[in-house]
Amino acid sequence: MIIVGDTSAPEMSAEEAAILAHESEAALKEMGEAKSIFRIITLTLLQQKQKFNIILLMHQWVGGQAMNKEEQVIMGFRDLYNKMVSLNKFKMEDRLKGNKSSEVHCIEYIGKNVDSNVTKLAESFYMTRGAISKLTKKLIKRGIIESYQKPDNKKEIYFSLTSQGQVINKVHEELHKEFQERDKAVFEQVSEEQFDIMLSFVEKYSRHLDAEIKKQGVDITNRNDFEQWGCIKK
Repeated sequence: MIIVGDTSAPEMSAEEAAILAHESEAALKEMGEAKSIFRIITLTLLQQKQKFNIILLMHQWVGGQAMNKEEQVIMGFRDLYNKMVSLNKFKMEDRLKGNKSSEVHCIEYIGKNVDSNVTKLAESFYMTRGAISKLTKKLIKRGIIESYQKPDNKKEIYFSLTSQGQVINKVHEELHKEFQERDKAVFEQVSEEQFDIMLSFVEKYSRHLDAEIKKQGVDITNRNDFEQWGCIKK
């Protein structure tokens, strides 16, 4: 896969950059919706003067035989996610020491959603009610969340954050802001139209996977503790 920001790649002159920019635009004519993503990555590589990576990118996206566009998108998502996990993991583990990723995400959800309960948490995280019940009991025991009931409904149990839980949630939010600031330079290059195209695709793919999860009755509780610290907001 292309590594945007690979400083080991040989640099190119301004003239070479102009030629490759022209060739990249020509390559766009042969592409469908994927051209928006191609353009973003190419512009980033041009700014970094990475001749080798641009040539490799053009080969993979236009003339390459190794992967079709569907495979390239899937591989691209996986590659991006793995990099995010790797970059975020150490800061998360250091600043949120003693808390598992699944616990922190549970705290975040409860902090953002009034009257959170086992059912809502299970649906949000694709976990069984039993797994969520076990998780919330642990957080209650640690004094991070507390349970309550409404006067008109004594059967349902809801959760809210304690002062200790609010501290953890605030640290988590601050880390997300740091990560967003780190990646700001990339997103500033994305137009509203490009955002709409990418968001539309993600929404369609997400709905498809939701349907498959329900159809197959898959329990994805054990995902290496939410793939460790990817921290992609839901």
